[in-house]
Amino acid sequence: MEMTLINGRFEGESAVKLLEALAAVKINYHQERILNEAQSEEDIKASENKIKTIERELRQAVAFCSAPGNSKIDLMAKVEMMLYRS
Repeated sequence: MEMTLINGRFEGESAVKLLEALAAVKINYHQERILNEAQSEEDIKASENKIKTIERELRQAVAFCSAPGNSKIDLMAKVEMMLYRS
């Protein structure tokens, strides 16, 4: 199953706002896991590394969207879901 989250052309500033909002949701998810779930040290480090990766990639995306000459940005994002039964 797929769920389309984004599919459109955006002004640079609007693209940045959308990407920042999506990144914030994912960062918040990992922060809540660190604070609220009983996890091993390994799981906590994995969540911290995922947060750092999201932040780094967001900085790169913002720079791309804000670069001179980039007036419109096409954004496409889909979530692919697979069910695993145990």
